[in-house]
Amino acid sequence: MWSYGRTVMVKREIKILWFRKIILAISVFFFVLFPSLSIATTIQVVTFRELLQYSEFIFEGQVIAIESVIPPNSHLPRTCVLIEVKEIFKGRHPEDTVDLCFLGGISGGHTVRVANMQYPELDERGIYFVKSLARQYANPLYGWKQGHFLIETDHHTSIEHVLTADQQPVTGTTLEEAPSYGFSTGVAIGVTTTDRLQTGKTLTVEEFKRNLRLMLNVLE
Repeated sequence: MWSYGRTVMVKREIKILWFRKIILAISVFFFVLFPSLSIATTIQVVTFRELLQYSEFIFEGQVIAIESVIPPNSHLPRTCVLIEVKEIFKGRHPEDTVDLCFLGGISGGHTVRVANMQYPELDERGIYFVKSLARQYANPLYGWKQGHFLIETDHHTSIEHVLTADQQPVTGTTLEEAPSYGFSTGVAIGVTTTDRLQTGKTLTVEEFKRNLRLMLNVLE
């Protein structure tokens, strides 16, 4: 049976989706008139628990190609990122690569800039929380930046650490129960961070992945 909390979240997602559709329709109208367009966005904060529960596909990967395209039946360019799948934590995917397409980019003389959008970069390594592999969203990552983690190697120690999309070192993750109200600052509730000068406290990749597997087991 559906829980009350799950029902409320679905209704909230539907309202947000309709709002985004209206904004997108208005954006298309202006894009036809002007070759360059900027889209303002506000992203709702989510918890790390929600990232784990509602992401269809969670995986570690490395970006191997990036292409800007205008999809059929669309006036808005998208930036499509091809990522080699290294390890899967949740969900299934039969291929060794996954293609994630983000709204915005430059293609055919058309430019769309989306506020708060962070595109994975070429050769980037990371851990990605994907909403759905079948459906198309402005940003395929759950919570936008909140579902986007980077892997960085310390050149002095060769130890791999995990950072947020904004390159804040991650020091811990918890199944925080606090309600996810308000706008996102780029970091999910339940993810603790530190500054770049205190990397000794940062979770290693293996520690982060171990926590990830344990929490997914708890939520099953």
